Amino acid sequence: MKEITRQRWARFGWFCMSFVPLLAYTALTLGVSTILMTLITMVAVMGGRADGMGLTEYLMGFSMPISIIFAVLGLVIFGLWYYFGCKRKQLRIPESVLNPTKIAAVILVAFGSQFLAEYLIYLIQLAAPRVVESYVELMEMAGIEEITWATILYVVILGPMAEELVFRGVTLFYAQKSTRRFWLANIIQALAFGIMHMNVVQGIYAFFLGLILGWVYHRFHSLYASTLLHIVFNFMGTCVLGNITMALEDKLPLYIIFHIMGIAAFAAGMVLLRDRRKSALEELL
Repeated sequence: MKEITRQRWARFGWFCMSFVPLLAYTALTLGVSTILMTLITMVAVMGGRADGMGLTEYLMGFSMPISIIFAVLGLVIFGLWYYFGCKRKQLRIPESVLNPTKIAAVILVAFGSQFLAEYLIYLIQLAAPRVVESYVELMEMAGIEEITWATILYVVILGPMAEELVFRGVTLFYAQKSTRRFWLANIIQALAFGIMHMNVVQGIYAFFLGLILGWVYHRFHSLYASTLLHIVFNFMGTCVLGNITMALEDKLPLYIIFHIMGIAAFAAGMVLLRDRRKSALEELL
């Protein structure tokens, strides 16, 4: 009986530990942003460069470079945490990840996931239009809507790499120690991933994206695969799909065909990634 109680407390401890990477990454993000924004504000005010709303716009111009800085710090800190703390000392890319068919499948899933995210946002808009409006305003203020080299470097490359280390790396490691069922551990890390975004719209679709990323990590036992999916997902959303959607707005048949292609791509990618030796249920459990 004592042994069972000890095991339950140990699992509860690992469950609590699953959210420590989220707290650490959030603290890193807010800490770096606060310190650098304070320094930039002091320099701007003393130099008389901006005041009032002008100061706000001036500061927002630094949001993306600051994001790049804390992403790099996150890569270093959580890379070391993952390598030493989670005993993930295998740096070689698995052959399964290098398989051209599997790479194509990951890309198809990433492409299709963008459509699923769009549908989720649409449902949220139907239920709470103001929430989506606030989300769009937030993205515009952060400079994410504007495609620059800094945006691509952070949103497409450094951000996904750091977040995969934090959530599919460290967080999922502890979550799996807290439960023997992968599907439950996957929900825990996806929940932490959603919370990290700190707004309702991103939080909801990040949760569902996190489930897919966690499954891909589990499927390959490698962060390389989930990181590739995350990078392609962000690249599609930032640099590709928005322009295509705008071009097809007045062409309803082509717009519908485009969305059918997106859903078909997701389904095809998931089928290609599924381990044929196991059922989908066995993979999750």
